[in-house]
Amino acid sequence: MTGSIVGTRVDLAETFQLHAEGRTRVVREPRRLEDVNQSFEQIEKGEVDARLVFDFR
Repeated sequence: MTGSIVGTRVDLAETFQLHAEGRTRVVREPRRLEDVNQSFEQIEKGEVDARLVFDFR
């Protein structure tokens, strides 16, 4: 599933339950904050298949 802003609170609760049961997984890719501009370019080109998570440390 890719993120969605459509649905009810019940839908969200059911999604959380599925994740708690291990039936979903979060596809994420950590990135350095210094790479933010390059990351946005890759997103705009459709080259990113995951949620990007920036490390602020």
